[in-house]
Amino acid sequence: MPKIIIVGYPALHRLARSIFKEEKIFQGIDLETLPYNRFLENINAHKTRYKLESQNVLVAADRGALYLQENYNLPVIPVNFTGYELMEAVKKACKYMENKNEIVLVIYYKKISEIEELQSILNVKVKQIVFNRNEELKYVLQELKSAGHKIIIGGSNVCNLASKYGMKSIFMYTKLATKKALTNAAKMILAVHREAERKEQFITIIDFVQSGIICTDNSWRITTFNNAAEKILNVKGNVLNRSIKEVFPLIDLPASTNQVVAQKNKLVSIDQANVVMDVMPIIVNDTCAGVVFVIQDTVTLQKNEQEIRQKLHQRRLVANYTFANIIGESPVIKQTISKARSFGQSESTILITGETGTGKELFAQSIHNISLRCNKPFVAINCAALPETLLDSELFGYEQGAFTGANKEGKIGLFELAHTGTIFLDEIGEITPSMQARLLRVLQEKEVMRVGGVKIIPVNVRVIAATNQNLWNEIKAGKFREDLYYRLNILELHTPSLRERIEDIPHLAKNFLRRTQPKVDDALIEIIYLLSKDYTWPGNIRELENILERFIALAAEKPNKEEILYNVFSEAVNKTDTHTNNGPSPMISINVLKNKIKKIESNEIKQALEVANGNKSAAAHLLGISRSTLWRKINDDSKTKLPNTT
Repeated sequence: MPKIIIVGYPALHRLARSIFKEEKIFQGIDLETLPYNRFLENINAHKTRYKLESQNVLVAADRGALYLQENYNLPVIPVNFTGYELMEAVKKACKYMENKNEIVLVIYYKKISEIEELQSILNVKVKQIVFNRNEELKYVLQELKSAGHKIIIGGSNVCNLASKYGMKSIFMYTKLATKKALTNAAKMILAVHREAERKEQFITIIDFVQSGIICTDNSWRITTFNNAAEKILNVKGNVLNRSIKEVFPLIDLPASTNQVVAQKNKLVSIDQANVVMDVMPIIVNDTCAGVVFVIQDTVTLQKNEQEIRQKLHQRRLVANYTFANIIGESPVIKQTISKARSFGQSESTILITGETGTGKELFAQSIHNISLRCNKPFVAINCAALPETLLDSELFGYEQGAFTGANKEGKIGLFELAHTGTIFLDEIGEITPSMQARLLRVLQEKEVMRVGGVKIIPVNVRVIAATNQNLWNEIKAGKFREDLYYRLNILELHTPSLRERIEDIPHLAKNFLRRTQPKVDDALIEIIYLLSKDYTWPGNIRELENILERFIALAAEKPNKEEILYNVFSEAVNKTDTHTNNGPSPMISINVLKNKIKKIESNEIKQALEVANGNKSAAAHLLGISRSTLWRKINDDSKTKLPNTT
């Protein structure tokens, strides 16, 4: 515990102890009193310089403090004897004096120069008598007694001996002056304690962080070099107080620290180690007082980033898609995207409706990624994929031992994982009435309770729900709560079916096929588009992707790709009609389809040749094909009436 040491004699000790009991500022600080002569003996017994412990502070009477400062270079806080203390002492002394023209002040070590200036102000004459040892003090008091002085002013030791010679004494130090000295000592202790805490915090932080930290003064001398820096740069031995230019000559540094400019993510090679370095000058009063270097190993950075990404993906806490991933140019999809973007700026709950395979989760992730929660978790769950008991524990978590087979440590629920972010509840129409009641409470109260728990856990989560059902019909049938419906359906977004946006099929098909092949034959896209016009697409975009994936697997390295695509499409249509108990969908024959494509192709060639004024090279460039391919197509279509060509 920190300590204030009062060096003096009994009167000063008593005064200090009374003050210590009264003031709260001294809580947590010990008070120790030492006789002045014994303290000097202890100091003189040390051949080396007396060392004061860092948390201890010395306090001594005015002249005693001056003696310790000048002769032993000790930091001492003095109990000052100022004009106020002199005036108080004179006022008390005058009551006992017959000759009030002269006041005797018996002091230790040296005269107080300020007293001479105060005599004229107080209209009294103060005679200062100085002593250096107790034997000398006894002689001084005897002389004053013989000279007829009945009262003197002095310190604790003076007052103590004066009574033995039958003289009246006035203690020269007031309670106010003593309290001020003790308060200053306490403040110094608190300041030292705070500084020690800050130092330890700084050391702990510097050594705890994984980044290497190097600090220099304004002369490039290294003042801080943490453990991480030693490890990253493979430094052995002490580099403190050495020039950073000498230790790491490969770092490009200016001549003066005043020329340093702040830099971030600077790639540097230091002794065969590739590091990313941040450089920051320490500016004090417009002058550089030093420089801080923060370094990170590139290999560790990449590894950490990879681990974080893997963990986030494993826990499904990221949204991968944005509106840029939504393909289509039709008016209906553009309107839907525009509406969804507006919803992204809101914090309200969203209900996304639409048939299976229309991209409801794609829209949910895109909305999250433009919202204010974009840097927070995105948690998705398919409510239809789990039975009620498992869905309950997945959404809300469970406490230790909540049920047989439960994790002994309990489990955090998805709502807690999504805290400050977004939770996407797909197939919301499939949850049971009891789960609907629990979900309604979460939406109303913004809090969850784990299975088997008693503690309420507040959550800040935006809910986006999705369904392919008509929830209003489910409400009428008594299968879905009307109050939950209104809680979910604050903002409603409908994702259009593929038959509502047939004109987007070429864009969707081309985008999917480009994932596996660099160039897509326009004839294949045309076949897909022509076959799609009379098809209902019950599986929507997901069904289209399935058909194309099947086509890619069957058509690899085969020349008759158009016929394969036709057959794959035909099989898909027939299977759908069988499952839906519908009659066979009308499909044009392959020959009619080829003729239609050929006619479309011929028209495109004619238009290109007309634009190019008959120049085949220019026309081929416009069509995105080679001149030889253009010649072949013209020869295959001998009935095509072409303008004069060159």
